[in-house]
Formats: sequence, C-alpha cells, structure tokens
Amino acid sequence: MSDLALEFRTSFDPDADVVVRNCLKELCLVLGKTCGTNLEAVFLTGSLSLGEGSSLRIGDRVLLLSDLDLGVVTSGEKERRELVPILREIESSFSPPDPRLILSSPLSLPVYTRKDIRSQKPKMETVDMANQGKVLAGDESCLSQLPITDGSEITKVEAITLVENRAWECLRNLERFRPSAGPESVKTAFLAGKAILDCMTSILAFRGAYVPGYKRRLSVFKETLRSGDGEIGGIAPGLEEEATFWAGFREKPEISIVRKRYGEMGTVLSRARELMRQVWLWECSSLSGAGTHELSALIFRTAARPGLRENARALRKALESFIGGSGSIPDIVRVFRLSRWGNGEDFLRKMAALLFFELPESRLEDWECSAGFMKLARKVFSQATVKRTGRSGKVWVEFFSGSMKQ
Repeated sequence: MSDLALEFRTSFDPDADVVVRNCLKELCLVLGKTCGTNLEAVFLTGSLSLGEGSSLRIGDRVLLLSDLDLGVVTSGEKERRELVPILREIESSFSPPDPRLILSSPLSLPVYTRKDIRSQKPKMETVDMANQGKVLAGDESCLSQLPITDGSEITKVEAITLVENRAWECLRNLERFRPSAGPESVKTAFLAGKAILDCMTSILAFRGAYVPGYKRRLSVFKETLRSGDGEIGGIAPGLEEEATFWAGFREKPEISIVRKRYGEMGTVLSRARELMRQVWLWECSSLSGAGTHELSALIFRTAARPGLRENARALRKALESFIGGSGSIPDIVRVFRLSRWGNGEDFLRKMAALLFFELPESRLEDWECSAGFMKLARKVFSQATVKRTGRSGKVWVEFFSGSMKQ
C-alpha cells in the first residue's frame, strides 16, 4: 500500500493540525505494517477532512474534540474477516505518537469491502465520504466508486434517526452535565453543541438539502430561512441563533463563553433537549401524518419485532403510568404492525428518545434514572435476539411499570 502526502489542513488550530497530521501518518504506517496486502486503502472523513477539526489547548497539549472518522478498505469478505481482529487490537492499543495530542473519543476503524463502497445507500455518512473523504494511503480512486454524491436521496427516516442518536448520546453522558470545571466541561459543551447543530443537520437532511460540513450546512440553513421558508423557522424557534453560536464554539472552544451564555452545563442540556424534541416531533409527525403527541411520534418510529406485539398493550399502559399520560397513546399494536421490523438496539434507541424528550427536568437530572436506564440497556442487549425478543418486550414493560418509579 503506497503512502500519500497529507496535503490538506485538518483543524482550525495550526498547532492541532500538526499533531493530528502526525497522528494520521503514524496510524497509516501501523495499519500498513500489521494488515499487509489485505489493506487496500485508508481514508478520512468528518470534520477533520474539511479542516474543521475542533480542539482545545491545555498548556502545551492539544485535546482533540472532533472524532477521528477513519475507514479501511479491503477487497472482499474473506479479507474483511481476517482484518477485523487486527483492527480491533489496533483500536485498543494505539496511542498518538506525539504525546501532546489527547484523543477525547476512542479510535474506531470500520472496514469496507469494494462491494460495500459500490453499494452504499443514501446516508449522510455516504455523502460525506463522497464529497469530503480524503484517501490517506493506498488506492486514491476507492471513494470514486461511491454511488451517492449529494444529499437529495437521504431518507427522512435517516434524518429522524440522527436526532434520536443524539438523544441517546446525551442520555448516556448525563452525568457529565453536572456542575464541573476544567477540560471535561469543554467536552461536555461540545457534546451538547453537536446535538444542537445536528438539529439543523436533521432538518436539512429531512428536506433533501443535506451538505457536508457544519459551516456549509449553517450557510444553507440561513439561506433557506432568508428565502422566506416560514416552515423551517417555525420548527424550532431560535435554532439559527443557537447553531451560529455552536458553530463558532467548534472553531474556538472556550468554556467561558458557554457559561456566560447559559450558566451551568445543565442549562445547555435543557436547551439542546428542547430543540431536539421540537425537531423530532415535527419530523415524526410529518412522516407519520399523526398528531404531535410525543408518545405517538415515538411509537410510530419504534421498529418492533413481532415478539413485542404480545406486550404492546401492557407497554402502552406502563408508559402512560410512568410518564403520567392520560390515555392519549394510540393503539400501539396497530402501529407496530405498520412499522418496520428492527432489532433490540433500534428499540433501545427509541426508548432513549422517549426518556430524553418526555421526562420532567427533575427526573432527567436524577442520576439514578440514567443509571437504571443503562442497566436495563445492557439487559435488553443481552436478550435482543429473534428467539428471545418477546422477553425483551417484557423487560421494558417491567422497567417502566415499576423499577424507576419514585
């Protein structure tokens, strides 16, 4: 595999750019030595490939807030199977060669076969790969085989899923939003800012106007608002101002400006949740043709397997009791029949969205609530197989019926 010069900027900060580029070069060398001929190419996508990597200086060190969005290309399934254990080992053992660089997120090295590249479906990450992907080493033409080049074909479900994923991410990191100081606060603010910016991303994707890069998306979003499209402006009032603030924060992440604007981290989380909830409800309602009740939207989006139908009515009753509803949830047995089948993880993310959007502030800030949810998540994951999915449904019913009641 031939090495290529990294002739592009990765980060807003020049010092961060140097150490990140050194890290990428070393990683390509490690991959080339350990993977051998099975490795055909290594590519970079995400904000770093656009020169929009976000980082924080801590003395003479650099905390990289952006993810290292890398991909590895191989020829076929046999080669993929051989590469996976090698790459998992590299993920767990790799350290940046320059001790000044601190990675804030775990290294991930997904593997793509040539067939995978040619058959990519319309997704945001596919558009990113096609338009901003940079081949670091190996076959420079590998990404030219991608069939999707713009955001007009991204599905509405994909757009909604992005908001749900951000809700899931915020819930998993709930404890971070407690009052704190130091670098961790910057990472926490970055997480909330990403959720807010992806509200804008989701709206654009939902309308077939997705483009790579937060700066470009913000520009398109503002142009759409200026064109007199009142629908977008009414989805989540104040989103333009918030997105502008957080786009600036990514370029210069200073916790002082966040505290000046919001006060404590919990306020940032509340604002992120409010905007995500508004966008999510509007998109779900637009897609389903149903009303805007939160649980109706969630149930429409829930990808349930047949085994969960057996518990559908009990689940509805438990949800109403847990949230404090008054019988406004539709017949979810009927809705489940109209939904696409999914897996345990799909259902878990939908339940995460429910918790994040529906729980009162007092419950959301209760760490016991989040801890109980994560314990349940592990339990459901362990049981989320086709044969045992019925039991997974019962676990959810038991959870909402009593395990988290105060």
